[in-house]
Amino acid sequence: MIEINLLPDELKALPKKVKSDISNIIEARYLKLAIPFVLGLLILTHIILITLGAARNNNFRAKNSDWDKLLPQRKAQEEFKKEYSLLTQDVDTLKKLAASRINLSEKLNTLASVLPSGVWFNQLILSPNELVLSCSVLALNKDDLGLINQFIDALKKDPVFFKDFNTLDLSSVQKKTLGSYEVSDFNLVFSLKPKS
Repeated sequence: MIEINLLPDELKALPKKVKSDISNIIEARYLKLAIPFVLGLLILTHIILITLGAARNNNFRAKNSDWDKLLPQRKAQEEFKKEYSLLTQDVDTLKKLAASRINLSEKLNTLASVLPSGVWFNQLILSPNELVLSCSVLALNKDDLGLINQFIDALKKDPVFFKDFNTLDLSSVQKKTLGSYEVSDFNLVFSLKPKS
């Protein structure tokens, strides 16, 4: 079949081979423009990255310099923390000791307040495990054991006095004569409660 194309040359469709040549020319032209654009973009990206890296490096150096300038203050603060820690431990230890100590003045006041007439103290010995109280009694009516028992009962009934002791024992009652009076010497042994 014969085709006749009466269109002017400008409007006639180009053969396929001519179309591919034109597209190659157009692609080559775009390629020539794209290569410098891509290279320029890469160079610009590198310049920006180098500038950012240098700025961060300068910032890091400045911060590091500031950090080094604060070194004496940091050392002083660490020393303060150590001293504070030691003082806190000392305060805690003192609080524990204060809580576990026996208030001896309170005990002596109680002893003096419940002391019956005719009984007096000779010696007070305090050791880590016990309190020994050496006393004497002068009983004009010959009831020295009654006075001793009255004194012991009064001490046992006082909860504030007896709170630090486990037991109260009477030991070694000895009678002696002083002039024309008969005196009995005795010891009271208080065993202390163990402190935690």
